[in-house]
Amino acid sequence: MAEQDLFTPRPEYPRPQFVRSDWLNLNGVWEFAFDDADVGLLEGWATRETPLGGEILVPFPFQSGRSGIGRSDLHDILWYARCFDVPDSYLGREVHLRFGAVDFYVK
Repeated sequence: MAEQDLFTPRPEYPRPQFVRSDWLNLNGVWEFAFDDADVGLLEGWATRETPLGGEILVPFPFQSGRSGIGRSDLHDILWYARCFDVPDSYLGREVHLRFGAVDFYVK
């Protein structure tokens, strides 16, 4: 087992029927915040000038205890953030980020 796999929840390729030889697993600890007041865009949360204030263990939903949050109340707007390095071997290649079980809405 690779060293990264010891610290990455669900290190396996998420869709075995579409496995790729080159891929990067972004599961792990991400910054996280509830935005119940819907102020994140207005306050510039996407600029990443200040941390979001919380952490979540991806790929688990905030309702799961394994996420580190384990709250069952309802929240419509959530923010996730994580910095990562794209491997040098990807230089000049098209890179896709794929997120499962999420919705994205732009006003």
